[in-house]
Amino acid sequence: MKKYLFSISFLFLALNIISQTDLESFTRNNDARSTILEDLAPFYHGVASGDPTTEAVIIWTRVTIDNPADSIPVAWFMATDTSFSNIVQQGITHASNEKHYTVKVDVQNLDAGTTYYYAFQVDGINSIAGRTKTAANDADQLRFAVVSCSNYQHGFFNSYGRIAERNDLDAVIHLGDYIYEYGQDSTANRPVLLPEHEILELIDYRTRYSFYRMDEDLRNLHQQHPIICVWDDHEVANDSYFLGAENHNPMTEGNYIERKNKAKQAYFEWMPIRDNNTNSVYRAIEYGDLAEIIMIDTRHESRSQQVSSLDDSELGDSTRTLLGIAQKEWLLNTLDNSDSKWKIIGNQVIFTPLLEDELSAFSEAGALAIIADIWEGYPLERNSIIEHVNQNDIDNIIIMTGDIHNSFAMDIPNEPDSLAGYDPVTGANSAMVEVVTPSITSDNFGDILGIFANALVDIFEETHPHVKLIDVINHGYMVIDLNEDRAQSDWFYDPDRLTSNTTENFGQGWYTNDGTNHLQETDVPAEEKAIQEAPAPSVQPQIDLVGIESKELQNIGSLVFLSVFHNGYSQNCTLNFAVNEPQNIEILITDISGKVIAKKLNHLEAGLFSDQISLPNLGAGIYLVNIRGQYNSNTRKFMVK
Repeated sequence: MKKYLFSISFLFLALNIISQTDLESFTRNNDARSTILEDLAPFYHGVASGDPTTEAVIIWTRVTIDNPADSIPVAWFMATDTSFSNIVQQGITHASNEKHYTVKVDVQNLDAGTTYYYAFQVDGINSIAGRTKTAANDADQLRFAVVSCSNYQHGFFNSYGRIAERNDLDAVIHLGDYIYEYGQDSTANRPVLLPEHEILELIDYRTRYSFYRMDEDLRNLHQQHPIICVWDDHEVANDSYFLGAENHNPMTEGNYIERKNKAKQAYFEWMPIRDNNTNSVYRAIEYGDLAEIIMIDTRHESRSQQVSSLDDSELGDSTRTLLGIAQKEWLLNTLDNSDSKWKIIGNQVIFTPLLEDELSAFSEAGALAIIADIWEGYPLERNSIIEHVNQNDIDNIIIMTGDIHNSFAMDIPNEPDSLAGYDPVTGANSAMVEVVTPSITSDNFGDILGIFANALVDIFEETHPHVKLIDVINHGYMVIDLNEDRAQSDWFYDPDRLTSNTTENFGQGWYTNDGTNHLQETDVPAEEKAIQEAPAPSVQPQIDLVGIESKELQNIGSLVFLSVFHNGYSQNCTLNFAVNEPQNIEILITDISGKVIAKKLNHLEAGLFSDQISLPNLGAGIYLVNIRGQYNSNTRKFMVK
C-alpha cells in the first residue's frame, strides 16, 4: 500500500457602439455535431419522453419561432406505428415563455408494455417522431441502459449514439451529471461551450441544456428511448449538499438556495420528468412483478455537508444524512412493500462499504473529497439501511450508481465495518449488490492518474474481496437485463471518446441469481430480446392538423434566434442564436419606436452563438433585438422595468 501513496498523492493534487451600450464578443461553437438542423424547425432540440408507467408517459419538445407569443398552441399525437396511420391519442397544449417554450404532456390511458410513436406540430409543421414505451406489468424480460456523467468538453457522446441504435430497451436510466456547470476550458477536447462562463443564473442553466440538446447523439438517444432520470451534483454545482456546494462561493456567486432553485427549474423544464409541486426527483416506477425502479436523491433533497476529515467527530453523528428523514422512510417502505422480484435503486454515489484503514491511507493521499462525498462519509445511515434489509429478509436489491466515472461491481456485505462472515466465493452474508456505470465522457481515474491508475486497481483487489470488478480506464455505459432467474449487468465501452465514432466494445458481464445477492462473472452479454421494435424514423411524419389554423411558419432559414433573456432589472441581456452557413450577421437593438440603441455587424461562420449585452443606462420600457442574416431575420423583445 505505502509504495503507491506518493504517486496517488501527487496525481490527485469589430464592434460598433451606438449610444452607451456595450456588446461583448461572440462565443461560437464550431462542433459540427452540435449545430442547428434546418429540417428540424421549429423543433430544433428534437423530442424526448420519460417517466413511463403502465398507462402513461411524458412526451417533451421545445418550440423555437420568431416573434413568439407568450403562449403558442402545440398539437401532439401518439400512434402505434411509425407512419401514424393509427393515432390513439392526440390533443393541444401550449408552449409558454414562462417555461422557456418547452412542452411536456403527460399522456394517459395507454396500454402497458407497448411501444408508441409520438410527434408535435406547430403552424402545420411537424416535429420528428419519437419512440417511447410504457412500463410492462407482465414482462418475462426487461432491459435498461444505464448512464451518467456526460461532460461535454471531455469528449464525444458516442455511447449515447450506440444506445439510440438499440431496439429492445425498455428505458434509459440516467443517474445524473447530465450537464456540467463549469465554464469553458479552451484546452478541452471539445473546447467551445455555451454559455462560456460557469452557469449561475436561470438563463445560464437553460442555455447549457439547450446547447447539450443540440448534440446529435444525445438528441438521437432521446428520440428513440424513454428516460428515467435523477440529478447528481453538476446539475447545480460540484459536490453539492442541501445548503451549499464545494463549487459555490456565496461571497461572489450569491445565495446558494436561489442558485439551486434556478437549476432545478431548468432541469424540470428541459427533462422529460413528471412535474410535481416540490421539484423532487425521488420516485418509484413499477414494471409489474419483475422489477421496480426506485430512484433516490442523495444530493439536493436533504444531504448534510461533507466531513472535512475521516477523524471528524461528525462522521458518527446519527443525524447526518444523505436522504433526509422523509425520503429514507419512503425508501424503506418502498422496499418493504415491493412485490417485484428485482428492486433496482437508482443512486448517485457509491454505497458499498469500504475498509476504514485503507480509506485513511487514501485520505492521506489526497482522495478525501471522493471518500467524504460517497455513502462512506455517511456510514450510520448507510449501515442502518443494510440492517433494515437484513432484518426484513429483503432479497434481490441491486443498487445502480454513477458519479465516480469508473466501472465497479460489488457485493454489499451484511457487516459493513468488518466484512465478518462474508465469503467472496459463495457470497454468503451478502445483503445486496451494487453495479456502477462508467462516465459517458467525464475524466476517470485512468485519465487523471495515467499509468498509476493500475496501483489503485491493485489496492482494491488486494484489500477489498467484495469488490468484484474495478475498471478505471474505459468510458461507456451499462445494460442491465432482468428475468425471473437472474439479473445481469453488461458494460459496453467507447473505444475513443476523443473522436466521433460509431463503434463500441463489450467489456464484461456480472450477474446475480435470484435470492443470492452475489455477483458472478460471465464472458458473454445477456441475450437481446427476440422482438426488436422499429426505430422512430429520421424524417417528419405526415399528420393532419387538429384544430390549429395552418399557416406558413415564418423565417425558417439559416439563422435561428433561440432565446433572449433579461430579468427586467439587471444591466445584462443574454441572447442565443444559431447560424447554419457562413454569412454577414447584423444585430440591432431598438426601442419600441424603432430608435436604434446599438448596432453590430460581423461575418460569422456556421455554429451556435451566445452574446451578453451590457445595458447600464436603459430606461424602463420594451426593447427589440433583431438579428438579420443574409437570408432571413428574427426578432425578440425584452422589457426593462
